[in-house]
Amino acid sequence: MITASISYSRIILNTSVDGTVRRAASQELGARRSTLAEKLARKERRRDKKRKKQGRGRGDRADDDDAEMAEAVETAAAGVPEDLSRAGPSSDALAAEADERREEELRKRNRDPPIVFTDIDGVQEFEKFSKALETVELTPEERQSVDELQQYLVQGEGSWVLGDDFLAFIGRVLRDASLAAEVRVCCLRCLAAAALREDVSLVLHQDRRHHALLNYAHDVDRHSPPEQYALALFLCNLFENISSSEWLLYISEWEYNGQPLSNIRATTKVTVHSCLSSDTALRDVGTALMYNIATKEVKTVVCIQPTTSYSLVLILNLRHVLARSLYS
Repeated sequence: MITASISYSRIILNTSVDGTVRRAASQELGARRSTLAEKLARKERRRDKKRKKQGRGRGDRADDDDAEMAEAVETAAAGVPEDLSRAGPSSDALAAEADERREEELRKRNRDPPIVFTDIDGVQEFEKFSKALETVELTPEERQSVDELQQYLVQGEGSWVLGDDFLAFIGRVLRDASLAAEVRVCCLRCLAAAALREDVSLVLHQDRRHHALLNYAHDVDRHSPPEQYALALFLCNLFENISSSEWLLYISEWEYNGQPLSNIRATTKVTVHSCLSSDTALRDVGTALMYNIATKEVKTVVCIQPTTSYSLVLILNLRHVLARSLYS
């Protein structure tokens, strides 16, 4: 009953808005017609004066002027539908289009499921992270962020428990050179476990201000091997859900260290670096990342020109990862 009432209210509202737009367009058209009519009248008076003085030799030109003004009136009248169309599609049409895109994405996902690493336990990873932080001096706000992470990973609360300062805390852990590499590895593995949650995208979108996660990801070649593996694992597990995987492929740019950077650039760099690694485990995750990206519709082009031998290694390694994923 409530749904029907809301739907009826929306219909009434849309009808009212549409009527208001049409009335405004009609009034504007009327004003334009009045202005054109006045111009025609003035032109007619000037033409009559010229006829009296110079005869009727220029009557044809005056007729042409009339035709031009009449054409202007018709153009104004024909412009009404165009003005109305500027209102754009309704919210219902946009919602239907979004649902259609999501259904298509789900069909692709069922046909080509992503490769993710689900053998990671959020409870155990948080315990390791909490233990690694015992010797770290934290502010009250950072302690609060640790408690929020516990509620999210251990107690199973929604992402709403992660406050506005949570990503600032994560950024500090990832960037503080005084901290041991183990602390960053434990932090990234907690994020890799959180990446399997469907609502993790709500947290990711809060990183628009600081770009703490992707700035750190772009510096993948400067991190220790354990950090590189944990980072690649985190990005790979973000392909578990559609919204978080789309976040990895955004093309909006910001400036980092004097150069443009975007989500897709950082994701691509981690992928390529991992695939080129001499470490077998990291190379496996990198190949899985490349496969996951290949199943998505990327909105930009990232040029990579590998050698023939490198391409062969990628193909063979991809088959190896797929086999492990299917039969493990």
